[in-house]
Amino acid sequence: MAVQGPIPVEFGQVFPRGLFAAGTFEPVRDFDASKAGGRFVQSKDKTSGLPLWQVDVIDADPAARDKTVRVKVAAADQPCCPRPREGCRSCRWSSPG
Repeated sequence: MAVQGPIPVEFGQVFPRGLFAAGTFEPVRDFDASKAGGRFVQSKDKTSGLPLWQVDVIDADPAARDKTVRVKVAAADQPCCPRPREGCRSCRWSSPG
């Protein structure tokens, strides 16, 4: 039987060298629900029911095939990126440990 729902993976498996945020977290639009009346409806995670947020990130691996990807996060409140260190223009996330 095929896997039902999202496939759980750890951050370090997908981005072993970390990543850089290329923007801020924005709500993910539920296109089907938003059509009625032209209003904006935020998508919800099918498993947890939490609102979905997305951010464009740049893979820090120099050998990465696709450098920029869009990451979706389920969270009750809008996530925010950590502040860049002094002298840096972007923030870098890396796997804890």
